[in-house]
Amino acid sequence: MTQICYQIPELLHVPQLEHGVSTVSDGNLSYKWGEKNDVLTNRTNFLSKLSLELNDCVALSTRDSDIAVIVSSNDRSKGMTNIDDAIPGDALITTDTSIALFLLTADCLPIIYFDPNNNVLALAHLSWKATE
Repeated sequence: MTQICYQIPELLHVPQLEHGVSTVSDGNLSYKWGEKNDVLTNRTNFLSKLSLELNDCVALSTRDSDIAVIVSSNDRSKGMTNIDDAIPGDALITTDTSIALFLLTADCLPIIYFDPNNNVLALAHLSWKATE
């Protein structure tokens, strides 16, 4: 992976876990707040820094809930080019190493869970509403 985006130093020692965090310089990645073509361009450019493409990922559509959804390669590209087919909930869980999990946050807390023994990866969105 080309290290051109922000990465969490504590996670760099986990070779099975590749990750990246967008910054303001990556532009708007949310369909809720931008023009679709601009968001597609920004997402494509950001993911290319991680050697990923839109169809490699599955996106979460946050709900301020306790809903966790298990995803697999059958869910590839959901939510990446169309907000309407993003996975509704507040956590994505997978054991499928062929997909990347995609989570957008604003003022909420994103959590990465990774169990290397069982090869389980989860991304969770913790809003103040759901965590209260």
